[in-house]
Amino acid sequence: MRDSTSFQSELARDSNSFLMTYLKSGHIRNIWIYAKQSTFEKLPINQQVHFENLPQNHPEQMLMLVQIGSYIWVQTDRLESFGVYRLPENYSLLQVLVSQIVEKKCNSHYLFSKKGFWQYKLALSFKSCTNFIPKRSDYLTH
Repeated sequence: MRDSTSFQSELARDSNSFLMTYLKSGHIRNIWIYAKQSTFEKLPINQQVHFENLPQNHPEQMLMLVQIGSYIWVQTDRLESFGVYRLPENYSLLQVLVSQIVEKKCNSHYLFSKKGFWQYKLALSFKSCTNFIPKRSDYLTH
């Protein structure tokens, strides 16, 4: 059994490689970075406009959310937690929905497993809303 530090670094590398295939192909619509006020204060003034506020009682310091088709990809700043949320059929404002995901008010999510093949499963899910499926060689890092 691999220790969790090794798994986290492997998962971070694999998830970044997978996300890059969608970024390079132009299928990422939006990216949001949420951070706590203490993190904002460490940034240069011109960079602070690119971040949204994370509730002070939130357990994470920072979250990255990426929209791929009708899904929202979520990962923490320490790369300890990842998840993918399917957007509901009807919603009024995407920013409000993203804020609800950040506050964990949405229950429908998918966490990546240690068993692998999650890239293939997600690529098949994303295909229905992007009409794109990357080649495995584009995102496999080993």
